[in-house]
Amino acid sequence: MNFECARISRTLISSELPSQVDLQGCNHFTFLNGRFGRAVNSIVTRRVLSILAAAAVAAVATPAGAQSLNVDASGGTGFNTAIFGQNLYSKAYYTAGIGTGFEKNLELTNGTSLRGPSAGGNAMTYDWRTRVDQAQNIPLPGGGGFANSASTLDLLRMARDHQSTPIFTVNEQGIGTLDNSAVFTYSDKTIGTMTQLASDWVRYTNHILQTYRQGDTISDSEDQRILNSLSWGGPDFTSDLLLKPGEAAVPKVTYWEIGNEAEYYDDAATYRSRYESITTAMRAQDPTIKVGAGMGGPQADQGNYLKTVLKNGTFWEGGFLQTKTYSKLPVDFIAYHPYGYQILGVDAGNPANHGAISQQLSNIRTNQQAERNWVNDQINNSNGFLNGSRNVSDFEFLATEWNSAVPDPDPGQDGNWRFRQWNALGVVETAMTFAQMGFSAAQFWVWPADIYGGGPSGAELPQFKAFQALNQYGGDVLVQSVTSETGNRLYVTRDSQSGTVTIWGMNFLYGDPGDADKTFNISLTDLGITPGQITLMRLADTTGRTTLLSGNDFLTNGVTVDWITSDLTGQINLSNFTFTVKPAELAMLVIQVPEPSTAMAGGLVSVLFLTSRTLSRRKACASRPSSTPF
Repeated sequence: MNFECARISRTLISSELPSQVDLQGCNHFTFLNGRFGRAVNSIVTRRVLSILAAAAVAAVATPAGAQSLNVDASGGTGFNTAIFGQNLYSKAYYTAGIGTGFEKNLELTNGTSLRGPSAGGNAMTYDWRTRVDQAQNIPLPGGGGFANSASTLDLLRMARDHQSTPIFTVNEQGIGTLDNSAVFTYSDKTIGTMTQLASDWVRYTNHILQTYRQGDTISDSEDQRILNSLSWGGPDFTSDLLLKPGEAAVPKVTYWEIGNEAEYYDDAATYRSRYESITTAMRAQDPTIKVGAGMGGPQADQGNYLKTVLKNGTFWEGGFLQTKTYSKLPVDFIAYHPYGYQILGVDAGNPANHGAISQQLSNIRTNQQAERNWVNDQINNSNGFLNGSRNVSDFEFLATEWNSAVPDPDPGQDGNWRFRQWNALGVVETAMTFAQMGFSAAQFWVWPADIYGGGPSGAELPQFKAFQALNQYGGDVLVQSVTSETGNRLYVTRDSQSGTVTIWGMNFLYGDPGDADKTFNISLTDLGITPGQITLMRLADTTGRTTLLSGNDFLTNGVTVDWITSDLTGQINLSNFTFTVKPAELAMLVIQVPEPSTAMAGGLVSVLFLTSRTLSRRKACASRPSSTPF
């Protein structure tokens, strides 16, 4: 440690706050993880951590081993913020007393997308008229049956209030009943019933809700029939069938996913028949909707389900020199579930596996591209030798379920990866990969804020904090994507409305002693704005060295992974600065236009003033408490 670093160390111990610090030669506060860090970790405060964080960005000579980057902030490719969305099958969480967690996850749909009102396998049993599906198995207080989920109108009100794009999953399989033991039994799986239900659903969302208000005379007998079929009584959500007089309109539903992981149900030919009948009836109600096949992906599709739905033209099929001609069904998008399962079965407690755990983060982009390549192959192979005309460019792509780790809290699958810092980095890496791949929308499965893990409802897990950052600072233009020689990542995004530019750095190393920082030397040009507030944000363990397992013990110690922020306004030269990311951390440099800011006690700025987004960007911003960066 050189003299200046030693001076900073003494200053921090005595809690004096230097107004200026020469960081050259300090190796970007790597001493925090050494003997000094261990000695004072029990006494450092968030205020001190913010000062240390400032050392991660400095206008200094390029350190040895730094990767040099020239970034033209005016360039890039636009993407849809709906890729930062959430699955929001609501069940009866209010009845169960854990509504706080539901509300926090709902906040993450601000300006993004939400999938519901029933999703996953539950959607294949869902009757939208009664809100009953196989998941409604939470007993009502005092007995008396089981609670229902949010209604269609409830969910569309949520989409309206959060300026979120709704994605609806159509039950193509069947409806039934749920008994008092929470056992679901199909009672009707006929194609005629499922076609009528889907057709009525489109008419309700895109015509009835757009035309009538409570108290209006229903002039159309078909509209009255549909309204008469609805039974939405229940203790959790409203039983309203129509909006109130003067109430703001709810959005129409554009995206309709036909089935959920259809490969696990009927054979491919049966699914094609159901898809054709259902989509034809739906489009008769509203020809502007978009319909798509709801697939699991290459892990599930062993029977060519996707290819069968997409088939068009004439094929050699049925026997020697026999042919069969397939009509071209309406398919506007392909929805699939690119679960990586990168961490499945890995023993994180064994240090010998730390390298493999780190490598799995680097593999996310490759794995996602492999799944997309499989989808592309299905499209290319769906054309007959005569009159086949489908192209990959014809389709939009939606990841209606995804998780960078194991999505559910199954101890047999080490489900607690969702508690860990690993999944925060995985969330950002996957979302940025979706941006690069041009996805129209994506919805995480499921509950970034803990809702069923045995902890307090709404515990803000590292993955939740990552989604907060994407929601507010992810922008809608991907300016640059960089992979370092060691597999780490750097992304640059821009908000086309506010001009805010954010640099995202991720160090995928595990966080073992001796793991190296990753430093970039950056020249940022053509911002298009006069830089105002510049804030460094690090997602890190506030109690000690950050590792990819940080946060795993939140059930006993609370959430120890949090944002460490530092105001760097006026302290760096954006045309030549270093940006350092410590092992297992997510670091963000947020560059905003000059606007008012809110200061914490002690003078450290931790609130980044949120500029309003227009409705056309579907970006809703809410005010945040002054004690956090969100």
